[in-house]
Amino acid sequence: SHEGEHESLSFLLYHPCAVRTNRQRRSQVLLVRMYVIELMKQFNDIFEGIGAKKNDALEQIASKNKRIDEIIKELDGHEAVAREQFFEPVHHSMESPAQIFEVADDEVPVERYVSEAEQKKLDEEAELRRLAADEITDNPSERALLDMMNGQLESKADGVSSLEMVEKEAWMDQIPKEKMSEEQLEAVAAYEASLAEYLQKKAEIEKSLIQELRKLKTEVAEVVRVFDDHVKHAFQSRIEFLRQIYVQQLYSNRLVQSLNQHQSCQALEKKLRGELGNVQRQFSANESTIKQLTAEVTQLKSEVDQLKSHDASLSASFKKTLQESTSQGLDHDTLKIYQQLFKVRRARRRASFGSRGSRGSRGSRTAGGTSSNRSSVMNRSRGSRLVRKASAISALSPSHASRSSRNSELRSAMAAAMKVAGGVVLDPYRKLPTAALTEKAKLDREEMLRPLTVEMDAPDGLKPDPDLWKKLNELRTAKIESELELKNMTRNMNDSLAMVQALELETDDLGDRMNDLVAQIEEQRSLAKRLNWDCDVVLNVTQGQDEVR
Repeated sequence: SHEGEHESLSFLLYHPCAVRTNRQRRSQVLLVRMYVIELMKQFNDIFEGIGAKKNDALEQIASKNKRIDEIIKELDGHEAVAREQFFEPVHHSMESPAQIFEVADDEVPVERYVSEAEQKKLDEEAELRRLAADEITDNPSERALLDMMNGQLESKADGVSSLEMVEKEAWMDQIPKEKMSEEQLEAVAAYEASLAEYLQKKAEIEKSLIQELRKLKTEVAEVVRVFDDHVKHAFQSRIEFLRQIYVQQLYSNRLVQSLNQHQSCQALEKKLRGELGNVQRQFSANESTIKQLTAEVTQLKSEVDQLKSHDASLSASFKKTLQESTSQGLDHDTLKIYQQLFKVRRARRRASFGSRGSRGSRGSRTAGGTSSNRSSVMNRSRGSRLVRKASAISALSPSHASRSSRNSELRSAMAAAMKVAGGVVLDPYRKLPTAALTEKAKLDREEMLRPLTVEMDAPDGLKPDPDLWKKLNELRTAKIESELELKNMTRNMNDSLAMVQALELETDDLGDRMNDLVAQIEEQRSLAKRLNWDCDVVLNVTQGQDEVR
């Protein structure tokens, strides 16, 4: 046996206020459960004792009822026992657990099927029982005992049946006393004396039997009362044991709940720390990417500024370069027509210049219309560039370092709008259907760079010099290539700038998320510390009062 096996577990339990660590809580839970099992065993011992007392009470009642039955038979016909009843215990089937699994024949409403072999065996057993009963009936010794002593070898000498009464002879009723002789009178006197003695003894015996009967009934009632007291005490003990068991189980469940809360706090803290690590790594990656993209935007902005200066110089030097390419010089109207042709970005048919009015007015209207359309497009493009430029300047300005003070809802809305409206543009690793786009861009470029022809693009009445027309195409091609390169460079700069802005907004959200995670981790630490010092106790509050025991 283990050391301390027979020691009461109640002395091994911690005091509820002394349980501080999870190890102590686990030990306390195990000890409490073992203590509950010990309480159950104690009540089972009490219940088994009640079973033994029940058997003793049944034996006492059975022996006393047997004697009561004998007395009632002795006093058969007496007025004292005319309506006498005695207590007979009734056995309930639930009192014997083994009988629960036994099925009696009368409990089965359907007749059992018996095969021919079983029926033959049953008939043989019935025949053997009949022969045994015939042998018992034909026993001469039993018949002689039944005839001589009513089937009893011994008889009690203190009962009414033990009294012998002198039989009254028939002549005593036939001859009157006046005619009787002396001997007959003496015989009558002896008979009357014997009868009086018989009646007196019978009355004494009946009185004694009645007193014994009352005493036996009182003893039976006392046995029943004592056993009922034992049952009542056992029932009260059961209620007390159940109360103790429920209290201990409640205490055990509270300890288990505390352990689960500790484990939940640790698991949640571990999860939050993992999420915090991921957010910190993403924050660092975003900061590095923002730094890289900011340098790239600065470089692109410098290149865009250079391209803008170069493009502006091409536009400004067009007239001068075109005048220098001819020895005769160009008048103002002709130079204006060439300038309009220089601004054309798509090949046009001759009909596009119009057919009404003079050549100068047609050229002026055509040039004016083309210039107006182009100016509208350029104004819109210039407006969008100005907006993007302003965004770039605000992003690169020193005041941008205070971005953490922005409104979080506005940042979230802007980031969501950027992701919805320009999600493809903001993706640096996007994989577009480049074949179709490249083919379209190539066709657009070829269309824009297609040289002007005299037959299709020269206004009516203009007879340009071939060398001058060639120079016009060269200057126009150089200007278009400069514009295309500036457009691509500007688009790349705007994409990078939008990416920087989106990453800055995302980084701000990541910073807020990191602060939130740190606060949650501190909250879990505080909760775990508080749980570690909390005492798990069970309070017994009396209903209707404020006292706590």
